[in-house]
Order: sequence, then structure tokens, then C-alpha cells
Amino acid sequence: MNSISRTLAVSIAIFHFADVAHAAEATQPPVPDRMGWNYIHFSAGSFSPDSNAQLPNANGHYGLALGFGSRYSRHVAWEVEFFNSDQAVDTPSIPTGFFTVLDQRADISTVGLAGNVRFIYPLGRFEPYVGGGIGFYRTEMEISGSTFGLPGSLKKNDNGFGLQLLAGMEYYFGQRTQHSLGVQYRTLSLDADFGREVAGKVNVGGDFWFLTYRRSF
Repeated sequence: MNSISRTLAVSIAIFHFADVAHAAEATQPPVPDRMGWNYIHFSAGSFSPDSNAQLPNANGHYGLALGFGSRYSRHVAWEVEFFNSDQAVDTPSIPTGFFTVLDQRADISTVGLAGNVRFIYPLGRFEPYVGGGIGFYRTEMEISGSTFGLPGSLKKNDNGFGLQLLAGMEYYFGQRTQHSLGVQYRTLSLDADFGREVAGKVNVGGDFWFLTYRRSF
């Protein structure tokens, strides 16, 4: 199942759950319309990296995002966010000197700045949504080791654009519903070229499950 299919499947499940939950709270008082509100958001959670033949046995450590956004209309919001993820892979075969030893695992970290658009379906305090965006990312692969017993590391990096898709649901709470907690699925498609140490480009993106917090004002 590709990233678009996975995002679509998650979106259908989330919208169905939100519709059922909204029907259950139909007797609650109406909530304010959030059109025109600005907000900050924080998301963090698990990371399942895409597999690559050149860098096998990938293990995602974490993903997180911190950003600012604005509710353009009742159904549309835009946002800008800082993104970070980290993973470990098997160290590629790299020629080294006789007295140099490399660790068996390498660390790959990605940082970037992305812009997203979310399409929202308000259901009272519940708000399911889908969205996506594009960002510019810097990815660095670091391999620790030692030479003559002295610690050191080899670092290779690459810069490039990546595409992400989002699907999530939030629940707004409080008297003025300025706070929300939610869950979000996202997939990031991002290639990196680490030079001759790794043959060809590798996909350093993957799938994320985030817990989200949003503060509107």
C-alpha cells in the first residue's frame, strides 16, 4: 500500500469515528466558530522509516513538529512548521584505514521547514481533517567510530524538497474551545543523496503517528 492509499484509508477511518462521536455529543451546547483564529501547535510521536536496500534495518526513533497557523475559513487552515525526525540504520560498507573502526549502526536525522494546508470538516468539538504540504529539509547521516583509539565520526548530508500528507482528528475542550488534543497520521516522501558512500538516492522519509496539541488565540 503506497503513501496515498494509506493516507486515504486513515482519513476514512478518522472521519467515520468523528461522525459517530459528534452524534453522541449532539445534546451539548454549540461551540464558537474558529474562523479567523490563529494557533500554535506541537506534535510528537513514533516514526516508521521507509525501507532502502542501501541502508537496511531502519529503526525510527521519533518525529516531531512545532508550528504556527491560521484558520483561513471554517474549512481551511494554513500553517508553517519546523519538523525533525531521527532514525538508525546499518552502517554502509565504507572503505577505511587499517586503524579506523566504524560503529555498526549509523544515525540519520532530518530537520526542515514546511508549509501545510489542512482541509477541515467541523463537527462541533470534533474536527477531522486531511491535508498536505511541501518543505525544504536537511538530512545528515552520522557514523561514529575511532581512529587509533580516538573517537570521531563521519558525517554526510544532503538538502532537498519533500512532500508530506496528513490525516487527523482533534477534540477542542475548555469553555471557549481554545485548546485541542488529537491524533495525526502523516507520511513524508523525501530522498537524500549521501554521495559515493551510499549508492544512489535513499528515501529518508516514512510514516508517523503523532499526538497533537493546538492552542488557538
